[in-house]
Amino acid sequence: MEGRKLQKVGYSTLSVSLPSRWIKRFRLKKGDTVVCSYEKDGSLRLMPSEMAESKGSLDVAVNLDLCDSPTLLERLVVGCYIVGYDTITVFSRNKIHGDWLTVLRNVSQRLIGLSIMDERPDAVVLQCTLDPSSIPLTTMMRRLYALTATMYTEVLEALMGFDPTPAKEVVNRESEANMLYWLILRVIELALTDVRIAEKVGVQNQHYLPTYRVVIKYLEAIADYLEEAASNILQLIELNKKPNEAMVKELQRIGKIELEVFSGAFESLITGDLHRANKSVEDRMRLKDDAEEIVTRILRETEDPEIAVHIKIVSRAFNRIAEIGASMAHLAINMYVSKPSKMVMPTDSGRLPKEKTAESQV
Repeated sequence: MEGRKLQKVGYSTLSVSLPSRWIKRFRLKKGDTVVCSYEKDGSLRLMPSEMAESKGSLDVAVNLDLCDSPTLLERLVVGCYIVGYDTITVFSRNKIHGDWLTVLRNVSQRLIGLSIMDERPDAVVLQCTLDPSSIPLTTMMRRLYALTATMYTEVLEALMGFDPTPAKEVVNRESEANMLYWLILRVIELALTDVRIAEKVGVQNQHYLPTYRVVIKYLEAIADYLEEAASNILQLIELNKKPNEAMVKELQRIGKIELEVFSGAFESLITGDLHRANKSVEDRMRLKDDAEEIVTRILRETEDPEIAVHIKIVSRAFNRIAEIGASMAHLAINMYVSKPSKMVMPTDSGRLPKEKTAESQV
């Protein structure tokens, strides 16, 4: 950061010179137009007019000959998609076939908006045609949350009814959750680099984007835990080893409470409800010891070791989801205190506000 003095031009106009390094970077010359935008924090943002009009397409090429496995190629394509590239060209000195081509076809089906636009013997071009600013970010996050909440209720349903149908639905939905997670991550990455995209997706403060990134990672992890729980229930069903009814009822009761912790935490983060966030943290603290005691007792009373193993995995999934819920609630509290409110007010040199609110007097 460097300071520059204002200079008076004419009777009332003040001007400031632009850094020569910035001028050279964008190849600006006398007569070119720069665009000035007013930011919400009072600062000014300067950019060349071409940059303000459009950033254009972001393209990248991936050298297949340097990939030592199809899985590495898959991860490279997913990474290029997430960071915001519009066109991904995979090229090779040899013919692209076999497992390499299968990977590219599969990954194009798993990433929302991405498709193979051109296929030649030595190159495959994938293009993302989805407008990243077409849907508000919180709407997409709510969709991912709703998907995981549905998976949770289906796990409870499969556990209570010893029914494979809802358990299979959970397994199928996990891939859908991954697709949505990658899409939201792409939008967040683009919004982090372009304030205009951030505003279009409804994010008025880019400072919140890293927090949203953590939240969707939490939601994706929850989907993984639920898929694992559903898979273990399916294994019990296949073995025809049904836990006793009392055990299932206790586990379901704990699972419902932990679902409430998770749901309350997410809603508090989206709505900014400080009291609901605090309740989620308190509920988690009260539930923790009780849940551990119940699970220990269930496992102690279970004579069949196979049932005990699978039930432990299911209970562990519920426990981890509640822990994640508490972490999300802490994020909601951090977001709340990052902006002025009746409860948390900025002060001048530590002096208390002259007019105390009802909340501050309590």
